Amino acid sequence: MNGFERRRELKKGQILKAAAQLFLENGLEKTTVQEIAAKANVSYAVIFKYFISKDNLINEVMRWLYEQKYKQLESIVRSNSSFLERCNRMFLQNTKVFDIDPDIINKASSYDSDIIHATSSQYEARSKKLYYEFFEEGKQEGYIHPDVSIDAILLHRDAFRSLISMKPELFNEFKYDRQLFKDYMRVLWFGIMQRMGELDEH
Repeated sequence: MNGFERRRELKKGQILKAAAQLFLENGLEKTTVQEIAAKANVSYAVIFKYFISKDNLINEVMRWLYEQKYKQLESIVRSNSSFLERCNRMFLQNTKVFDIDPDIINKASSYDSDIIHATSSQYEARSKKLYYEFFEEGKQEGYIHPDVSIDAILLHRDAFRSLISMKPELFNEFKYDRQLFKDYMRVLWFGIMQRMGELDEH
């Protein structure tokens, strides 16, 4: 990539980030291109050098955000940290992407765009492969019971994330009370039952 292409990509990223922040604050439909240009510190005309319409910009913002989310997940899965350490990061990772709240993705799901829906489906398919790879590693290392399905683990992860989404104060509670988070992770991975025999019989 030469200097011109690098500057072009930086400028485009600047616009995408500004647009994502405004979409979250004001909503997709209420945010104007003029506001995005002002936030990105570029002219109105420059926006249309990179994006042919506002709808095109919205679709590109979503593609960009999903790609950043995927890269975050991939960096955790591929890191050299221990399996349990990566689990902690995966379940309580700072889900902001370049200081952008991920709620923009949830809010954008109501925007009627085939491209956004396709981008979401592609992200889910790609990320699911990473999760399967990661939890299979956990099984091989003896951290996860071999009979527990990875789909069940992912269901529990989704339930946890839904809870955090509904009660964001829990995220801060876990973030600052490390013992509480360690206890939660212990319950997650090892359960609360000391005597499983009776449960297995019923």
